[in-house]
Amino acid sequence: MLESRNTVWLLPLVFIMASPLWWTPVTKFLTPRYDFSSLDQAMPPASTFLMKDVFLTRFTDGKKELIIKAERVRSEKVDGDLRMDKVEASFFDDNNQVEGRIRGEKGFYEQKKEILTLENQVFVFLKNGWTMESESLRYLLKKQKVETEAAVLISSDGIQVRGMGMKYDLASGAFQVGGRVVCDLR
Repeated sequence: MLESRNTVWLLPLVFIMASPLWWTPVTKFLTPRYDFSSLDQAMPPASTFLMKDVFLTRFTDGKKELIIKAERVRSEKVDGDLRMDKVEASFFDDNNQVEGRIRGEKGFYEQKKEILTLENQVFVFLKNGWTMESESLRYLLKKQKVETEAAVLISSDGIQVRGMGMKYDLASGAFQVGGRVVCDLR
């Protein structure tokens, strides 16, 4: 019985005594082969922010183009795009007069593409009396257009138009409704 106990303790002893032989190859095998320090320098800093009760104003060539009012605004880590809650945006014509307002529960502003996307109970109120309602909507600042691919309800005095998808050109005032279009005249 005493002999078997001595042989059991020999195994760890041999393992420790032989470590100079196996330690270097094992550490070389387990070390990463890529230099991650260059990756850290190439990545932009992940800076984000969160603000409450925010007004954002956009000017182009001295003309007011857009005012965004949001209850909460936070930035994305990589490209600086903005996510917003409880959003109301006012867009302006060439005379700096309010052309219309867009309101939605959630918003996303892509700075590079200059696109404001609103979701969840989106309403558009135009100064000519038209009201548009949809679940999601995109305002393309460069093209001065409002568009959606979701179901839309457009109404004014005595007329209601329903359809699937809509494009509205702010410059010309023309809109196009897609899908099965239903028009109610009162």
